[in-house]
Formats: sequence, structure tokens, C-alpha cells
Amino acid sequence: MPRKTDPLLAGPIILNPAQQNTCAKLRAKIRAGDVQVLKKALARQASAVASPLPGCKPVDPTLAKLLASSLQQALTRYESFDPVRQEWLRIAVDYFISGDDADNDHADLAGLDDDAMVVSSVLEHCGLRDLAKPIRDYLA
Repeated sequence: MPRKTDPLLAGPIILNPAQQNTCAKLRAKIRAGDVQVLKKALARQASAVASPLPGCKPVDPTLAKLLASSLQQALTRYESFDPVRQEWLRIAVDYFISGDDADNDHADLAGLDDDAMVVSSVLEHCGLRDLAKPIRDYLA
């Protein structure tokens, strides 16, 4: 698979083309702000996936909680990361919050699997293997 010219996407994180495309779009729209804004957005997303809207298929609630919890914990270490890792963490949060990313989260019960792969890859890249491992183990 050829690497993208975007230096962030050409880094050590391996994503499939659909995930790369979604991350590139999220990066283009990345919003500045403090970590508390990201934490609040994560809390809203965790609540939303726990009780889906009528007409939406439910997602895997255990995986949703695991992703939200792992990202919340990662955000507590946000300030210790270099700017590239901070940006990747923001992308991972946005990817989880976005319901229609590489795979629609509500398409079926496995809709969060792509989110889990992106989040765990970013956490690994940020040196947070302790947070990435439970996600990878859950998917195994």
C-alpha cells in the first residue's frame, strides 16, 4: 500500500485506505480547544451509543464503553504528548465521535470495530499500550 504524502498519515500508524481517508478528513476539520471540550464530547458520545436513537441499530455497548474510557484516560495525559501525538489523539477522539466514519457505527453490531482499530493504533503510537491492549484483546 503506497504511503500518503501527508506526513501525519505517513507515520508509523498503519490504517487501511478507508480509515486513512476518514482520518485525513477529520484532520482537515480538527478543532482547537482544550482537553475538557474533548472529554465532554466523549461523554456525550458514550451516552449516545449507550441509548441509540429510534431507528438506529445498537452498537456493541461493551466496546463503546471501553473506547470511551480508554480515550478519557488518554486525555488525562494529553499535555505530556508532543504536538504530533496530541493531534493523533484528537483525531482518534473525533473518529470515535463520528458515527459515519470508515464503517457506519450503527450499520450493525460490529460498527465500532474500525473505531477500535484506529483508537488502539493511535494509543499504541502515543505509547499508551496499557490502554490499547484491552481494546485489541476485546477484538481478538
